[in-house]
Amino acid sequence: MFNLVFLSILLSFIILTTIAGNIFVLVAIIRERNLQTLSNYLVFSLAIADLMVACLVMPIGAQYEVMNQEWLLGSVMCEIWTSGDVLCCTASILHLVAIAVDRYCAVTNINYMQYRSPRRVGFMIGTVWSVSFLVSFAPIFGWKDEEFWREFRKRKSKDAYLI
Repeated sequence: MFNLVFLSILLSFIILTTIAGNIFVLVAIIRERNLQTLSNYLVFSLAIADLMVACLVMPIGAQYEVMNQEWLLGSVMCEIWTSGDVLCCTASILHLVAIAVDRYCAVTNINYMQYRSPRRVGFMIGTVWSVSFLVSFAPIFGWKDEEFWREFRKRKSKDAYLI
């Protein structure tokens, strides 16, 4: 019982800290004119992705952990949560890659700063979110193995009896 309470408090603290930290980043970039640079647009979008992880993915994951890894929310919610998890985490990782590439180019190519524009940075952000969306929702749109569909149909028929 003590372990369960400790785990719940720890996971709640991590979730709330993640939410607060990303909100601070967003507010700082919005309020401080000096932080409104092209490279910080990528940081802003990263903070949004991480905030989505903290608000949409982590609470359900925490509930799953606290309930001893027993899924109580049904198969449809499992699909939505898994896709949301992959979307947000992939977007977060790809934002880090985009930031690293942007900083690398800025350091190694003297002319890069002249070529970097809001349109290019917007394209980078759009590409990150588009690739993340495609990766996360491809399985829902039919890109799965046949074994999954057999298992899904079994679960769906079991869920129909519960309604």
